[in-house]
Amino acid sequence: LVSDRAATGHSDEGRGLLYSQAIELTNASPLWGYGAPQPVGDDKHLPPVGTQGQFWMVMVSQGYVGLVLFMSWFLLAFWRTRATPDPVGAWRHVALLIFIVQLPVYDMLPYQFHLVMLVAAHAMRRVDDDALSARRTSPTAAPTHERPLVTA
Repeated sequence: LVSDRAATGHSDEGRGLLYSQAIELTNASPLWGYGAPQPVGDDKHLPPVGTQGQFWMVMVSQGYVGLVLFMSWFLLAFWRTRATPDPVGAWRHVALLIFIVQLPVYDMLPYQFHLVMLVAAHAMRRVDDDALSARRTSPTAAPTHERPLVTA
C-alpha cells in the first residue's frame, strides 16, 4: 500500500500548486496577508490556498510578519522546554516537536491548536517555576524583589 501510494502521487501536483500559489499570494501582500485562505482560481477541485496546513494558513492569512511571530513563539517554547528534568515535561517537549513538524502538512484547527497551546503553557510554566525555585535556593543568588509563589 505504501509503495503503491508513493508511486502514484495523485495529490502531489495539486499540493505543489497550492504551495506555490501560497508563496505567490504572500509575496503580493507580505506584511498583512489576506486575513483568510484565498480561492485557487480556475481549478474547482482544489481547496482554497492556505488550507493545506497551519503553516500555509498563517502565511497566507497574516503574511510573513505574522508567520515569523507565530513560528518564533513555538520555536521559543520548544527551546525553553528542552531541559525539563521530569518524564512528563519530556513528553510535553516531544508534543511541541510533533506539532512543529506537522505544521506544514496538517491543519491544527479547531482542537489540536488549543491543546498544543495548553501543553506549551504548562511546559513553560514548569520551566519558569523551576528557574524561580533555583534562584531562591541558590546561596550566591542576588536577592530578588519578586513576590513568592502562593501555594495551597
